[in-house]
Amino acid sequence: MSGKLKKRQEEILKAALGLLAHGGSHALTTRNLARALNISEPALYRHFESKKDLLRSLYGFVWHKMEKRLLPLVEEGTSPLQKLETILHSFFDYLTENKGVNLVLLSEAIHHNDPDLKMAMLTLISNFQELIKKVLHQGVQGGILKEEMDLNIASRTILGLFQATVTLSLLTEEPWEASRVIEPFLKVFLEGAKR
Repeated sequence: MSGKLKKRQEEILKAALGLLAHGGSHALTTRNLARALNISEPALYRHFESKKDLLRSLYGFVWHKMEKRLLPLVEEGTSPLQKLETILHSFFDYLTENKGVNLVLLSEAIHHNDPDLKMAMLTLISNFQELIKKVLHQGVQGGILKEEMDLNIASRTILGLFQATVTLSLLTEEPWEASRVIEPFLKVFLEGAKR
């Protein structure tokens, strides 16, 4: 599926996210989705060619939601370090609101072993990593962060923070507090990254 989503498609994708957030990947069936929307299963296929098409669209929809929230933070006029902290808090808020949906989408891509779904998830991760790299690059350009810092490794380190925190939270069913994770992480990260 490509192009701009129609209103009904957005409603379907929002409902699909809700099912994933509250019941995990096994809850996202066409039957459950149709029931949540109070429509018939065949009606879903007027908006998406297949469940795979719906899943592929879901990855783009999730990125759009994340980008809408995070891109303004990257482009605001605050210092790169303040931007980084704000982005981390905002992303943790997004993950809290969406109850680990990104990990469910990752597991769907891996479970189905489908090249299209893997590429959709890879695009979502790469887009987020590029946002982080942009902020880190601003820090390097502004003389705040070390010039020799490898932006790919640094941004992957930040992605790893999210992956580990969300994974542990889902496995232990303990909620995370962003401030207990972000501030200590930034202290350690910036110790090595600051000029």
